[in-house]
Amino acid sequence: SISAQLFARSFTFSSNSSAVIASGEDASSCLLANTLAGSLESALLLVKHGSIPDEARSALEECNVKELFIIGSESFISERVVEELSSLAGATLHQIPGKTLQELTMAVYRAGTEYGSGWSDTAFITYDGCIGDVLSFMPFIYGQKCPLFFSVGNNQLTEEVRELVDAKRFDRLISLGGLSFDLIDHYKAYGLDVVRIVGANLFDASRMINDWQIEQGLAPEGEVVISSIWSLYDILAVGAYAGLHHAFIWLEDSQSLDSVANIMDFVANHATNIETLTFVGGETRSNKNDQELLGKALEAARAIQACD
Repeated sequence: SISAQLFARSFTFSSNSSAVIASGEDASSCLLANTLAGSLESALLLVKHGSIPDEARSALEECNVKELFIIGSESFISERVVEELSSLAGATLHQIPGKTLQELTMAVYRAGTEYGSGWSDTAFITYDGCIGDVLSFMPFIYGQKCPLFFSVGNNQLTEEVRELVDAKRFDRLISLGGLSFDLIDHYKAYGLDVVRIVGANLFDASRMINDWQIEQGLAPEGEVVISSIWSLYDILAVGAYAGLHHAFIWLEDSQSLDSVANIMDFVANHATNIETLTFVGGETRSNKNDQELLGKALEAARAIQACD
């Protein structure tokens, strides 16, 4: 599976022998798992809600994982999976509880403080179901150790999250459709830097997010990961891998020339920072013609730079 392959590649780069486990069948809990993995500097492995795929089990055993952090209670991951994971020889198990998304969000935040290296002064606010925009930010969230919070009705914050923000635990809030305009104005007046990123579509948001990262002085350190917007659940497993490799993530729509052109421009403009283009998914998910086109764009940009 894609998740097991990425986990195996990530584990050797992580700074410890722990792993974060989540069900790949629930997007929001996977995004939270990515944030905790960042605070722990751990690899991330996705399983099914009710079972552990053979490839995932083999990856855990081969990597000799010593500590497991399981995301969610029964509504997110089954007791059967927890029992199977607890049988792994030599592995200490921590289950991060939470029957609802809001409970789980705060439990993950507390776990990052207790077990990890804490959190940065930048927090992300989104809403349940806003998958695509957060995906493009996963390497940044992982690498910068940013917490992720989900808004509730009418883009408001829960009382617990409001208390954290009001206590000025964060200097910057990045809103991916998760904050009302009233709250944005309120927190700006409160002295916080509030960044709101909303694209016309998934690949446009991906462009805006990567442009914003460049404006912050960041750049890919050798690798760009490209995934089709039609295979979002494949890329849920990529965050820790991309974060550990200091890679950027681009979402692509092969049916849109603008989408492919955006990535070509990025590859050409940042060729000095790119050694590898990694395409996530099989041929049915990742367009082979686009792969060849983007690969040639990278080669052409390198050739031009070599002549300068």
